[in-house]
Amino acid sequence: MSAPSRDMSADDDGDVEITGATGFDALRDAPHARCHCLVHPIKAASGSNTSSCAFCVCFVCEQKPSACKAWTAHCNAVDSDPTWIAARHKCLRRNQAEANAPSAPRGPPAGPAYVPPVMPPGMTPAQLAQAMAMSAAMAAAQNAQLAAQALAKQAAREAEHEQDEHDEVTEEVFVIYTPKYVTLGSPHPDPVCETTSLAFAAVPMPTYVPIMPMPPGALSTLQAETLVYACQRFEKDNADGCRGGFFLGDGVGLGKGRQLAAIIYENWLRGRRRHLWFSASADLIVDASRDLEDIGAEKIPLHALNKLPYGKLESKSNGVMDGVIFATYSSLIAYSGNKTRMDQLVSWMKDGDAAGEGCVCFDEAHKAKNLCDESKEKDPDGERDQGDGGDGPKKKKKTGSSKTAVAVRDIQQRLPRSRVVYCSATGASSVKAMAYMVRLALWGPGTSFPAFSDFYKAIERGSTGALELVALEMKQRGSYIARQLSFHTASFQTKMVDLNEDERELYDGASRFWAKLFDSFVHANEMFKQQASEDEGDGKKRAGRLMSQFWGAHQRFFKQLVMSIKVRSVVATTKAALEEGKCVVIGLQGTGEARAADALASGANMDEFRAARAIIEKLVSRLPIGLPDPIGGGSDDWDDDEEDEYDHRAIPTGHVQVGGMRAQGAAQREARKRDNRNYADADSDDDDFEIDQYAQQRAQRRERDETRANPNDSKLVATLRAMPADRLREMLEKMGVSSRRLLERSQLLNAFVNQEEEQEALNDTSRCDVCDSCLESELMLCDGMNCEVAMHTFCCSPQLARVPKDEWLCSTCAPESPANGHANGKSSLSAAPAPAAAASSVVLVGGLSVPA
Repeated sequence: MSAPSRDMSADDDGDVEITGATGFDALRDAPHARCHCLVHPIKAASGSNTSSCAFCVCFVCEQKPSACKAWTAHCNAVDSDPTWIAARHKCLRRNQAEANAPSAPRGPPAGPAYVPPVMPPGMTPAQLAQAMAMSAAMAAAQNAQLAAQALAKQAAREAEHEQDEHDEVTEEVFVIYTPKYVTLGSPHPDPVCETTSLAFAAVPMPTYVPIMPMPPGALSTLQAETLVYACQRFEKDNADGCRGGFFLGDGVGLGKGRQLAAIIYENWLRGRRRHLWFSASADLIVDASRDLEDIGAEKIPLHALNKLPYGKLESKSNGVMDGVIFATYSSLIAYSGNKTRMDQLVSWMKDGDAAGEGCVCFDEAHKAKNLCDESKEKDPDGERDQGDGGDGPKKKKKTGSSKTAVAVRDIQQRLPRSRVVYCSATGASSVKAMAYMVRLALWGPGTSFPAFSDFYKAIERGSTGALELVALEMKQRGSYIARQLSFHTASFQTKMVDLNEDERELYDGASRFWAKLFDSFVHANEMFKQQASEDEGDGKKRAGRLMSQFWGAHQRFFKQLVMSIKVRSVVATTKAALEEGKCVVIGLQGTGEARAADALASGANMDEFRAARAIIEKLVSRLPIGLPDPIGGGSDDWDDDEEDEYDHRAIPTGHVQVGGMRAQGAAQREARKRDNRNYADADSDDDDFEIDQYAQQRAQRRERDETRANPNDSKLVATLRAMPADRLREMLEKMGVSSRRLLERSQLLNAFVNQEEEQEALNDTSRCDVCDSCLESELMLCDGMNCEVAMHTFCCSPQLARVPKDEWLCSTCAPESPANGHANGKSSLSAAPAPAAAASSVVLVGGLSVPA
């Protein structure tokens, strides 16, 4: 078999393609499993792999596809999936048992050769015949009984086979979970389960007794179990001297936020009054506040880090003495000048009464999964950021780690006595994603693995089974709990919501508005880049972030819009469920609740407040018309509510220019304003006019380019290209083709070409005498006697707006009827007035219009 050479260093093996093969190949010319077939390569497990070659054999039952009773399922079996390997072993054991079992007779047993009966002495022939009849009847009854027993056994074996096949599909991988030792709290309202493999490990005997009050409804027994084992884990130190950590891996619906709030409240009552709570979005502070209130900890102050200025948190300007600081992962890597959020948080934690022993909760901890080997990250002598005059944070060598992952690791190292909780339902989906979990003591001093790289290599060699063993080990230590709601009786359904006319008009209007806004931001970004190119430092990078802000706001706006459109269908579904006596739970994401709270706090009129409008206003406020000022201004972290962990960086405020250079005094600022007087006034009407004028010119250029004649166009396309876009959309709608998603003129023209190709397949279609197209849209047939002229409304000269309601006659049948789409009743070229070349693109030939 010959194939192109393969670069073994490449990461993607999808570039290898077998172009030919010669000679005998065992995977092609000999019996082989279906998953190894070269003639019909296996597709995804969810695909259709029923096709097979003459040598394919079922991987599970080792039979030909025609003999396999479950081929539709077994055709997807692969030898790398543990589920299919277990099914193969089960099938082999069943076949072996059937082969060893004694076979039952399927018919009357073969008797000896026929021997004529011998009449006993003293027996008459009649008596002998009667005895023989009785003997035959008894033999027939015995044979019938044996046959019935054989059929019963065969039916039992088939039933067992069908049950095994059913078990392969519905094999239980979860078991109902109940706390083994902890009885605190109320029963959990819903059934909870855990994986079958994790159920083999038992949690240790609890020794910690919480002092937190638990009124009815505050915590369930499952949530109280997490509180006990987390605090029990905190009482033990790892071999490196750091306090042990806890991993909460519960799935959705178990109340992970309330469990984190309970851990904080328990430590608050024990005198530890300073805690950190990291999450993916700043809006989730509303949920954190609700969780603290639900467990009776509403008196614990909760502070949003993105609302606090840089500097010492205990100062009079901030006044954050105790409580919980709620921050996002992006704010953890933010800085302003030589001040960083990391230093701010570490200093606040260490200056408290507990000396850095408070809780550090990493909610949605998988945000820090991109961490490489720690030996590659160490750079104690890293250079300072020269864009800030050498006073910025140290620059680390570029590695594969994200800034967020490095920051999460660093804050754990700088707070060795803190009580760390990792909270994520997908935090241990792979070994590589666990590198930041340094407090679990899976590697490092006192373990079998000196570094994470050693741990990674060992577990990776063991595949999924080794990772399950790691989970079992952590559960037995009492440092890991992972449960989830049982969906045994649940069903899933996706419902499509059709837009009505008002909603469609609303969506189209929003799209047109954002298209105009895009042109304005493109123009502003070009001016900003021109200004930033004169600066030193990372001004160009910050100029590029302007469009990132635009697209982020664009996505959030349309997310709000689509959610509002779904409300109508959600209300109808909810009412129907309530009428059936069901309990309805509605999950909302990105509702804009945080922005509404900010508007309420600022005294805004809530009757006029709209979350989508607030998104646009915040975006427009960042439009850099006044270039010397930083984008956005203020003391908030740069895009603190975004989830991107690579490009987030706080924009310095006040004394730092756009290009990252430190201000050198009022004289230089005035000089910069004089050099850029065209852009300095943020409220200038001239700037607004210039942006609008640029957007208008851009739209005109686009329209001119789209309507420019193309020599490769057919006669039909050439005629349609010069028509207004609205007319093209109207024609498509009449043909039953939706044009809502056809934004460009080229897309509209392609739709007409597709319709023409579909109608070309019909033999009885008429053709236009001008463009020679069989497109039925706007095609008119002459009503004259024995006339077969056909013509589109847009091929006439002058063009007709629509097909006439009354009869239509061509120029030959009605030479004096210009209203029918003919400029002159004469049918000769010489009699027709010659149109100006620049004014029209068609001329009359025999009364018909064709492109010039």
